[in-house]
Amino acid sequence: MEQIHMDVYAIDGNVAVVKLPVRRFPGILVQGDTMKMLAGLVQEALGAEDLTASQQVLNEVHDLIGGFLSVYETALQNAGERLPYKR
Repeated sequence: MEQIHMDVYAIDGNVAVVKLPVRRFPGILVQGDTMKMLAGLVQEALGAEDLTASQQVLNEVHDLIGGFLSVYETALQNAGERLPYKR
């Protein structure tokens, strides 16, 4: 294990926006249990019996990831930094 300094831009529930010293832009840190849950939802969508069921699960995944991005974008805006992508 290595200890390093990271800048923390935001912490919101199960997601944090942090910047590693070797990276130009901050990243999103998601808790392991949250990632496991997301992977389970994707697996559920892949195994769904019909397209409607898949779409419902994928909409839930989309909303969760959209929430992460919202925290990220707000954190960068509050820090006066530009996004590493176009919206």
